[in-house]
Amino acid sequence: MLVALANALRKSFRDTDLIARVGGDEFMICYINNENSESFFNARIAETEKTYHDTYDLKIKPPPTLSYGSSTMKVDSNFNLDKLMNIVDQQMYADKTSKHCD
Repeated sequence: MLVALANALRKSFRDTDLIARVGGDEFMICYINNENSESFFNARIAETEKTYHDTYDLKIKPPPTLSYGSSTMKVDSNFNLDKLMNIVDQQMYADKTSKHCD
């Protein structure tokens, strides 16, 4: 199921964006050199997750979750991969915590 979800995410974004599974249901999504807002991308991720659940008509209760962190970053002379990873990791942890505390 995670492979199918990863493929669905990959199809939803550009080849230049970075999508990586970092463990379990945790994904890191980095939008490189993009001018769209993060809310635009978060909506796209939510729609991808919904489509994935609908496509596979998942009967598993509770349905599998997707925890993610995302960020936009311009790759230029100020680019810092460690900083980007830290931002995305914090968002992923917050996303995971919010879903498991409901």
